[in-house]
Amino acid sequence: MVASLDLDETLKAVAQATTAVLNADIAAIFLLDDATGELVSRAVHGGTSRDWDTLRLGTDKGLNARSFKIGELQRIDDLSLVPRSSHQPAVHRILAEEPLGSAVTAPIRRRGALIGTIGVYRREVKRFDAEEEFLLALLADQAGIALDNALTHAELQATRERLQSVVEASDAIWNAASFDDVADRVIEQATRLLPEVACLIGVVPADQPHLLEFVAGTPGWAAGIVNSSHVLAETNLSRVVIAEGRVIESDSFSKASPVAAQMTSGTGIDTVRLIPLGEALPDGRSGLGVLGFYREGSHPFSAVERELMDGFGRRVSVSLQRAELLRLAEITSARLQLAIDVAADLSASLDTSEVIRTVLVRAVSAG
Repeated sequence: MVASLDLDETLKAVAQATTAVLNADIAAIFLLDDATGELVSRAVHGGTSRDWDTLRLGTDKGLNARSFKIGELQRIDDLSLVPRSSHQPAVHRILAEEPLGSAVTAPIRRRGALIGTIGVYRREVKRFDAEEEFLLALLADQAGIALDNALTHAELQATRERLQSVVEASDAIWNAASFDDVADRVIEQATRLLPEVACLIGVVPADQPHLLEFVAGTPGWAAGIVNSSHVLAETNLSRVVIAEGRVIESDSFSKASPVAAQMTSGTGIDTVRLIPLGEALPDGRSGLGVLGFYREGSHPFSAVERELMDGFGRRVSVSLQRAELLRLAEITSARLQLAIDVAADLSASLDTSEVIRTVLVRAVSAG
């Protein structure tokens, strides 16, 4: 069991080993679903009812629920004596198809935290004795280690795949030409990498460095914010992110400032991670702007999500800074060319009125 790194394979091995060691008929592994708070059947060995595979248990009543809530082994010697009201509705269907006699359950821990239970059942009434309870406790400990190995392997694999996606996304972004093209590519890749999270790019305009203007956003709420601008000093979190060049995460974003409350009004968005874009620019701006990730509710982002966001943000920052420097260089080059052309006209003409007219025409043409 401990050597396996595939989660499904590990769960099946745990269930099979448990029935063999305890001389039981059925073993079922239940893992906690963080989203619903239910114990979900993930592997069953020996059960004949199809309802085993889709069984979801609340943590309010039942043998597995008690094991999970108090973190201790629980046993019922004769299930036929348990009142029907003590069983969850989903269990009634299984008992109707597959009568059970005795049962014992044990909690499963991962690094000290409860993550699920093992339920072990006999079809006839034959109580599990103290030695079998001891063996089940040992199996539950070993199952926790095996599951930790499998889950860690799965998490690392998922992280590796996501980081590879970041690299591929960065390559696509880097090849974009103009600043607007880069921003659009960033949003496109953010949608692929984190489809359940909204993303916004806020930029400090060169000609209005006291503002923060949102120039690109993922479809939905974020896209509706695009082309709006706010006084930078009033944004609180974004102002600090840009000024100090550091990442800030908040699970109460709507309360951070009146601007934040206005932005998120009616959305339920409270979790945000803001990443600084660019560094100090030649025109005096202390930074280019912020890359923001937003999600409904006040649950912090996971460690994997943070790593993905920060890695993506670093690469995006370089690409947007490069695009902005190129844009500034083009503006400077155009102005220098205008100055050269005007100087040439001045040296070639003795008609003052014509020189003035030429300068005005070129100035208007240059914008």
